[in-house]
Amino acid sequence: MASPSNTNTRKSVLLASYGYPSQPGMVRAVAAAAAASSSDGPQSPGVLSGRKGSISTTRSSHRYSQLYSMAAEQDVEVEDDLARAQKRLRELKTKISSQSKKNFVLERDVRYLDSRIALLIQNRMAIAEQREVAEHLEEADQSDGLFPDDRKLQSYGNLFFLLQTEPRHIATLCRLVSLTEIDTLLQTVMFTLYGNQYESREEHLLLTMFQVT
Repeated sequence: MASPSNTNTRKSVLLASYGYPSQPGMVRAVAAAAAASSSDGPQSPGVLSGRKGSISTTRSSHRYSQLYSMAAEQDVEVEDDLARAQKRLRELKTKISSQSKKNFVLERDVRYLDSRIALLIQNRMAIAEQREVAEHLEEADQSDGLFPDDRKLQSYGNLFFLLQTEPRHIATLCRLVSLTEIDTLLQTVMFTLYGNQYESREEHLLLTMFQVT
């Protein structure tokens, strides 16, 4: 290992070769300047790792922000799809309820026609009775009809509301009819008193009626 005197001698020779005076004070000043410049040069591993960690943290925060924005947009799209699906479901329920009523009316008419045909075959109805049946069917096809006045409508409304909310009356009636008539009675009750079975209120009342029955 070189001694301090040899090191200073070498520095003095180098300074003299570049035209600088070789006094000891000048040598120390040049050495200090070189040390300062080296401190501004390449950074230590600890400093570099700190800067890299800061850059990595910034990038991670930016990435998380983008992911959060994408998730928020997806939530909005899901809510819109859910609203459309619920609206479509309500429309389908309304259509099903309306079509069920139409099917009930058609089945009732078919049963009525079957019963009339059976009577025609069994009793060999007269021509006058056949004309009466034909007129009745023609009147059923007409859209015009007689409507009760407001007082009767109010009375009918009160009656239907009472039968809806007090299922014990329907239950008593079901016990009085025969087994062959119970199906027709229940269908009539379901499609008149509880016409909108897919509405939560009428569905609850209909289930209550079946429980009491």
